[in-house]
Amino acid sequence: MTRPAFEREWMHEIAPDLWCGRWEAADWIVATHQPRWAVVCVLEQPRDEDRRPETICRPTLVYRKGAGGRGAPENWVATRDSLDAIADTIDEQLERGNRVLVHCGIGAERSPMAVAWWLARTRGFDLDRAYQWVKAMRPGVIDRRDWMAPECLTP
Repeated sequence: MTRPAFEREWMHEIAPDLWCGRWEAADWIVATHQPRWAVVCVLEQPRDEDRRPETICRPTLVYRKGAGGRGAPENWVATRDSLDAIADTIDEQLERGNRVLVHCGIGAERSPMAVAWWLARTRGFDLDRAYQWVKAMRPGVIDRRDWMAPECLTP
């Protein structure tokens, strides 16, 4: 069976019922009232469309004076707390029997980082293997471990 074009381009299944993708996938899920889906926006500044009751906002990056750089916005960094909050949300929604879409803008940086963190935390992957997995399932992923605070990179 061929998957719909929107699914091949906008979102990819990374683990059973866990999807990583772009904002168009989130908008489609909400606009078409797809049943048993949870939409998790991981942008630090959600779009107006993400401020709707159907979307759970959990930013990957948080403001930290002097952080950022290395390609991340100045003074913004992914922390253990921010990534754990996303992982907890994913777990909660999967336990409720929902399919989960984690999205950012184009689904190449923030959402793959959050999903890789979830894989490392819940599936016993190290971050290298987690990113390899996400990249294999979703072409075009950019490894953004350099956006993570130092405490995220040590066990």
